[in-house]
Amino acid sequence: MRSFVQFFLMAALIMVSFTSCEKVQAAKEDPEMMKVYGESEAELTAPPFVPRPVGNRAATKLIVNMEVVEKEMKMADGVTYNYWTFDGTVPGSFIRVRVGDEVEFHLKNHPDNKLPHNIDLHAVTGQGGGAEASFVAPGRESVFNFKALNPGLYVYHCATAPVGMHIANGMYGLIMVEPEGGLPPVDKE
Repeated sequence: MRSFVQFFLMAALIMVSFTSCEKVQAAKEDPEMMKVYGESEAELTAPPFVPRPVGNRAATKLIVNMEVVEKEMKMADGVTYNYWTFDGTVPGSFIRVRVGDEVEFHLKNHPDNKLPHNIDLHAVTGQGGGAEASFVAPGRESVFNFKALNPGLYVYHCATAPVGMHIANGMYGLIMVEPEGGLPPVDKE
């Protein structure tokens, strides 16, 4: 009887370890299953700079704060233009996340702006890349969430009609989704 109990406990332990290994492997293959550890605010940078590499950090809840600002800026010597911007620059701020991150995106539309805006992040899986969820009137803020699933460098832009006019007025930028474990080191980014 005692050897039967020992055998049963050993078999149960082996089954649990195989199941755990399968779950870890499944999480590596399916970012939707990745566990998220902690919370931090995303580092956004104005062009031509890029945020620090994500490296080998675990997937986290990443909070992105971005503001739409319609403002007059220099286009050329003696020429100014009323740009529509993400975070006051054209192109907009560079966003950097990693596969598995749960991103909480806060899009504010400055109260002095004249028009409603939104953001379509091509890194977001699903129709519209967050555009419908992020539509925001002047003086308001919208918040939506997404999970970064596919590594790559993606464009984002305002998708409020007429889309071409919003993009032409400066509402575009880049979002980098790094793979799990980060990118290989380079001399300079």
